[in-house]
Amino acid sequence: MEYKSSEVKAGLFIFISILALIAMIFALGNLQDMFHEKKTLRIRFPFTGGLALGAPVRYSGLDVGKVVDIDLFNTADEKGEDRVMVVAEIDPKIIIKKNSTASIKTSGLMGGMYIDIRSGTRSSPPLSDKEYLNGVESFEFTKIGDMMGDVVLQVARFIEITDALASDSRKTLEAVQKSVDSVNQVVRENRPAIRSSLQNISRASDDLSRLLTNNEKDIQHIITEMASASTGAKQILSDNGKNLEAIIKQTLELTREMQVFLADNRPGVTRLIRTMETDTHEISMNISSATASLEETLQQSNHVVVENRRNLKELLNNLRATSVNMKELTDELQRNPWKLVRKGDEAPPKAAPYVPPVTGQKELRMRRLDKTPAN
Repeated sequence: MEYKSSEVKAGLFIFISILALIAMIFALGNLQDMFHEKKTLRIRFPFTGGLALGAPVRYSGLDVGKVVDIDLFNTADEKGEDRVMVVAEIDPKIIIKKNSTASIKTSGLMGGMYIDIRSGTRSSPPLSDKEYLNGVESFEFTKIGDMMGDVVLQVARFIEITDALASDSRKTLEAVQKSVDSVNQVVRENRPAIRSSLQNISRASDDLSRLLTNNEKDIQHIITEMASASTGAKQILSDNGKNLEAIIKQTLELTREMQVFLADNRPGVTRLIRTMETDTHEISMNISSATASLEETLQQSNHVVVENRRNLKELLNNLRATSVNMKELTDELQRNPWKLVRKGDEAPPKAAPYVPPVTGQKELRMRRLDKTPAN
């Protein structure tokens, strides 16, 4: 079967196009990295901030790998703190130290995110495959908005406080102005009195100055006597310094003896205190028991009073009637004491009929023998 030249050319063109397409795919998708050896690096971040799979990984500014996995870190041993584990594949030639730092950064204002790794110190050992690198939280532009919002709120609050202070200051100034006006009015109304008071003060100052001038010698004499008294006190203290030292030493010795006495008799003092505590406890127990007995007695008395209320009421009525009878008897005996002498069955003497006196004669009355005064 023979092919035409045009068909051969078309086939070559299609083949070359397919090869070019495959090359472009390899170039654009970095598929050539699939055939290179990679090293896995695990980085733990507190916050990823929208980091996506395939994000580049840079070491000291050089692209050395990309992000292949993002997942939550096991927080069982982290006291409940959420962490994100980022798995990246990097060039195995790159040696990551244990004290290296990793952070998430943004390429410009509108660029994508990438992981930036800063090299550690030379003395630090390299990071093993089973260990992970701790990432640090980097500065984000989204935080600027939050900070600006907080700043705006603080500024608004400051403005409100300033307005309140301004209004308070205005009120204070008005009150001060009113006070000044009141003082001016008072001064204006009492100007003669104030002038006379100032004159009196000036006169008193002149009198005091004149008094000090006239009694200057006496004042100097008093000051001299005070100085001499102070000198005498110092002399007395210096003369009796040994006695004072002896008194102080005796006081110290007495204090030491008291301390030694207390130290020697500490068991006895402790025993005495414990005995007093025991006696106090027993006394309190006795008081408690006596109080309980008294309460029980009061309850029994109250119960007896309640049960014999009628009898007590009758007894009180009888006592009241007896008191009334005794009072009547006492009154009767005061009026007729002869009833104590005469028997009760004898009839009282009949009263003589009353005979009116004859005109010109005196009225005769019989006197009772029991009322006759003794000779």
